[in-house]
Amino acid sequence: VEKAIENDQRKKSKDKHSVGSAPWRIQQLYEQLSSKLKNIADIPADQENNFNKAVDDALLYAGILSHFVGDLSQPEHTTMNYDGQFSEQKCLHAYFETEMVSILPLSLAAEVLQHAKDVKAPQKEGEGSLPVRIALALAWDAYQQLKTLHELDLSYAIVSKSKNDNKQCAIRHPVNKSVPHFRELITHRLAVGARTLAHLWHAS
Repeated sequence: VEKAIENDQRKKSKDKHSVGSAPWRIQQLYEQLSSKLKNIADIPADQENNFNKAVDDALLYAGILSHFVGDLSQPEHTTMNYDGQFSEQKCLHAYFETEMVSILPLSLAAEVLQHAKDVKAPQKEGEGSLPVRIALALAWDAYQQLKTLHELDLSYAIVSKSKNDNKQCAIRHPVNKSVPHFRELITHRLAVGARTLAHLWHAS
């Protein structure tokens, strides 16, 4: 399986579009948000409509930025094996990202907030503007957790691996049975994403 993944990645690496563009989209959104925030300061106090529109525009870019930062905090968004399809774990993506998070109690938000206070936004040394460096570092940080995610899936979720060349999803335990084993990873990934987003918002 590992050899097949390497061959597939080598083949697709020749296509400049195959690696994704999220880090550079984050850079673009960061610059647009910064521009909108600077415009707000230049609006005269008596132009309430213009002020409100400028604030709405800034919030829009801040919100879109949050989507892409959140994406890069998810381990499966950083790999060709984005759904477990190369490791006989097909349909892991939605199981981990959507079904598990949806079933967790509202206290998850408080747990993420508390954990986010103890982590730092990933940093990457080297060339490039600040948001791109941070986005690439976030993606690498998430990728480091991919093996853990797959191991948790194999140990606590999967009943039967995917079949028929991964045309059929792996069979897994009900989410409420397996989610306690994934909760720490879910909380950590959400916290790192939130901390990174807060860093970018503050820097803009």
